[in-house]
Amino acid sequence: MTQFNIPSAINHSCFFDYKNELIHLSEAETNYWYALLYLYRTNLLKENKKQEIFLDTGKKSLNPGFDIFRTKIKLKSFNAFGITGNAAYKKLERFLLNLTSSKLEVNILGKHKEIKCRKINMINSLYIDESDMIHIEFSKKLATALLHTKSHFMKVDLDILFNISVYKAKRLYLLSKDYYNMPIREI
Repeated sequence: MTQFNIPSAINHSCFFDYKNELIHLSEAETNYWYALLYLYRTNLLKENKKQEIFLDTGKKSLNPGFDIFRTKIKLKSFNAFGITGNAAYKKLERFLLNLTSSKLEVNILGKHKEIKCRKINMINSLYIDESDMIHIEFSKKLATALLHTKSHFMKVDLDILFNISVYKAKRLYLLSKDYYNMPIREI
């Protein structure tokens, strides 16, 4: 069981291409996206253990001086989630390369009041070398949102998410997980 804290601002988002047109991710692309976020965060924290990423041991306050947002991810790491197989990475590679020219509009539902709804660049650099290693650097805005999950996040079991078929069902699952613990307000 792979648990992942997904910030609401990222869960409540949509993608735009280089022409500023809305992109609807397929089921497979949604899986790639959340696996990428998980692997990116995991590898970045692992590679920078000696760096002071957080100011406290509870990992609630991000060190404002931390600015290393590049890491490496093996393409075969996606196999562990069952979303790629038999070294057939062409669709995944195409998705990753499309991300380099895409933007993410975050917090479109306005749940996280401290974050304004705006489009952000996601990736500063990305390339895949001959040994099938992804060299990726997220933008500071996206990377800090992933690292710093002090509030407004949900814990998602990625195994469940990846086994849900149909893109819209995945989105509904994520939204219901996000709003599950919201307090009931009297009108």
